[in-house]
Amino acid sequence: MIHALNFKEYRKGSMVGFLDLRIGIVLIKGCRLMESGNGYWLALPSRQVEKDGETKWTDIIEVTKSEAEHVRKMAIADLEAQGCLERPAKQSRPTGNDDSRQRRAPRQQNQHFTPEGEDLSEYYPQGDDDEDNPF
Repeated sequence: MIHALNFKEYRKGSMVGFLDLRIGIVLIKGCRLMESGNGYWLALPSRQVEKDGETKWTDIIEVTKSEAEHVRKMAIADLEAQGCLERPAKQSRPTGNDDSRQRRAPRQQNQHFTPEGEDLSEYYPQGDDDEDNPF
């Protein structure tokens, strides 16, 4: 279970804001939500280190590309569910007839989607299972 917490909007350049991530029992503080032409992505916390006389930035947490993509999808879906981010409007061809537009049924509470519209509900527990969490 991945939850985005404490989102603070801060738009500057490609940065959208700051947030913390709760992944199971681990809290990762100081993540950054970034936006590019390909959509949103997460920058995990990093720190400045000096090595061999050079100053560089290094990641504090290392994850594989597939793990990073999974965390990105889940965090963005959670931010959208909280109303912090708007889902991008899907491109559609204009028909010229406003009556022909179909209205979308409201989303059920237990459904979670990525910005691309992928349903991630299977990764979220159905119902309120916080009582079952021993932590």
